[in-house]
Formats: sequence, structure tokens, C-alpha cells
Amino acid sequence: MMGGYVYGEAASASSHHVKAVSSGVAITIYEGQHEPHPMPKATIFVLVGLLGLVFGGEFFVDVASGIAINFGMQERIIGLLIVGPGTSVPGLITSIAAARKKDAGMVLGNVLGSNIFNVFFTLGAAAVIKPIPLDISH
Repeated sequence: MMGGYVYGEAASASSHHVKAVSSGVAITIYEGQHEPHPMPKATIFVLVGLLGLVFGGEFFVDVASGIAINFGMQERIIGLLIVGPGTSVPGLITSIAAARKKDAGMVLGNVLGSNIFNVFFTLGAAAVIKPIPLDISH
């Protein structure tokens, strides 16, 4: 559902940009920029990038956990030092790539979105497993 929303917003923004360019309000290409990719090609790039981030993060955590287990580390230590930061590596790579392109909006959105998702997803998952009591009598 989210993918459909993002696709719709991108298509809408693209059509608004075309209208702005045709009326002379906006320009198509800035100095040093390339032509934008067609939507099917851009969609493929996004999907390949997402797959790379997901599987790359999982690979990183699996390999690091395996090495730590071979050294005899406790599971708690592995969770704190490897799995926790390891699940953040894909977001870090995405932010670094956006920062190298000087896309501050993408960096900020990635950081804020990741933190908001982590807080609410963790709270929601914990509440599903064990409901959180709420006293509203005060």
C-alpha cells in the first residue's frame, strides 16, 4: 500500500513539474545534473536498492554474529554490540549516500523516519506480546 502511495505521489509531482516547465516557471535540468530516469527504470533502481539494503543488513548481522559465536561471546553481548547496530547499517548507508549527493531532505527524512518507526514499531510489538496497562483515572 505504501509503495502505491509513493508511486502516486511521484507521478503527481512529475506531472506538476512538467506543467511548471512548460509554463516557464521551472527549468528541467540544473547545471551538472543528468536527465531524470524514466519511471519504470527508477522503480527498478528503487527495488534493487531496497533488496540490497535488506539482504546486505541481514548478511552483515549473520556474519558478525557467527564470528562472535565462534569466539564464545554470550548472546546478550552479541545482541547489544552486533545485532542492534547491524540493523542500523542499511539506514546509515542510505544516509551516507544521500549526504554525498547533498540531499539534506533525504538524510533528515531517513533519520527521523527510522527513529519514529523504531519507537512505534517496538512499542506496538511489545504491546501485542504483553499489553501495556494504562491508568487514565488521574
